[in-house]
Formats: sequence, C-alpha cells, structure tokens
Amino acid sequence: MNDYLKNKLKQFSGDHWIGGLWISKTGIWNNTKGELMAWSDWADDEPNSSGVCVQMYQYQRFRFDDDKCEKKKKFICMKIDD
Repeated sequence: MNDYLKNKLKQFSGDHWIGGLWISKTGIWNNTKGELMAWSDWADDEPNSSGVCVQMYQYQRFRFDDDKCEKKKKFICMKIDD
C-alpha cells in the first residue's frame, strides 16, 4: 500500500496527512480509529517529537514524518469495504 500511495502522491505537490496520531499515554502511534498503525515508513531521524500527527512528507520521498496537527495540509482517506 505504501508504494501505491507514494506513486499517487507524486502527481501532487505538498505534504499529506494520513491520520496517524501519537497517543502519549500509550507511547505508540495509532490511526484515527485508535488502533495501532498497520504499517509505517518513517523518514530518517523520524519521528523526532516535532508534532503528534503523521504526514507523508514530500521532501523525504513521501516517507512518514511527525508534524504539528494544526498545520493545513492535504489529506488521504482510507476507504473501508463493507
């Protein structure tokens, strides 16, 4: 899935939120449903405590980076099959 997203994101400029969130009381990165993130691809030296939300960072070949949640960015949604 990660390679698929990276290839799609190359068509657009900028960073994209992916719905990951640092839960400090558990010490793990979760998705927006509160579950452990199923996959990750952190950029070098990330996460570095610069934020608690996860983006796919354009300048690191769309690898994962933590950033401040209040920043405005594009986002990626996951479609869930019924």
